[in-house]
Amino acid sequence: MLVMGGVCSGQEITTTNYYNGDSYTGTRDVNQRRSGWGTFIWANGDRYDGEWKRDMPHGQGTLVWADGSRYEGHWEKGQRKGKGTYISSKGYSITGDWKKGSCTGKGYLSFGTGDTYEGDFVNGLFHGKGVRFFPDGRVYTGQFRDGHIAGKGSMQYPDGSSYEGEWDYDHYEGRGSFTDTNGVTTEGLYTNGKLYKTISQKQAKK
Repeated sequence: MLVMGGVCSGQEITTTNYYNGDSYTGTRDVNQRRSGWGTFIWANGDRYDGEWKRDMPHGQGTLVWADGSRYEGHWEKGQRKGKGTYISSKGYSITGDWKKGSCTGKGYLSFGTGDTYEGDFVNGLFHGKGVRFFPDGRVYTGQFRDGHIAGKGSMQYPDGSSYEGEWDYDHYEGRGSFTDTNGVTTEGLYTNGKLYKTISQKQAKK
């Protein structure tokens, strides 16, 4: 381990090059732990710039992975926690509340293809209430579970038709009402996205 030093704004700035290829440039506390502000570069190309406390990212900081993905936001004891934004090298991004390294709470996800979701997250998955816009023009508003449409909600289709009722794993499942492009509403029982029992049918008033 090689250590070099300097002084900036009254704080000592040191650079430590570790034998495994990692390096750290920044301030340290009285016990020589990374603390304050600094940059850590891993041998694999990952890089963190931001605040530190007791050798862990803590406060505001940015982590850029070697593949170009990045997280900008708040950290606590080395984990993403608080408000932040993750931008993937694959084109999607998540902005919202983070806990234990994943989006948990309120968030907004953009797939970069016109497909977006805004609502509740648990462990990085859609879970709770939210709104999802699909690239083909469909809009779903309602409940989600473990990343899937599940529970009660409504889907608006680009052709003007719609479904409102119960869902499970992205399909109509249970009781619901489908309104076609002619204004005819069919209430019934659905399974795996298909009507298997009609309860009532009515034409919208003109």
